[in-house]
Amino acid sequence: MTASDGYAPAAAPPPRAPVDAGPTVPIAATREDMQVPTFAFVMPVVPGKEETDAEMLRRMGTPGPEHDAYVAARRAQGLTREAVWHQKTPMGTFAIVLLEGDDIAASFGRIVSSDEPFAVQFREFVKDVHNVDLATDPPPDVELLTDTRF
Repeated sequence: MTASDGYAPAAAPPPRAPVDAGPTVPIAATREDMQVPTFAFVMPVVPGKEETDAEMLRRMGTPGPEHDAYVAARRAQGLTREAVWHQKTPMGTFAIVLLEGDDIAASFGRIVSSDEPFAVQFREFVKDVHNVDLATDPPPDVELLTDTRF
């Protein structure tokens, strides 16, 4: 097609005015610098205790005295994040637990040995709901097979 055929190319749009996005802020850390040690493991939920587990976790996540005690304890133990999921399987329900903190081994040691009231109550809860004695049973034996970031 040519101009003699009556074809005229479309006019280019006018240039856009620059957008003022404000001052730029340099990023002080790369993604790799911001990574926090993470530890994930599973614990069985005793059959019939699924709702007990879920309810306790919901209370710890809801503002109030239990939440405040939970947050204070986890911070004192050196944790910065804890997430828990339930997964139903043909073998029963499992709690998938994710912990983050600067020194997971030290944090776990504080969880299993602290005499603070919340820690003692939490260990009793875990023993009742998961049939795991955090004070005497060995820690979870977890092997990281892959950790790929994209």
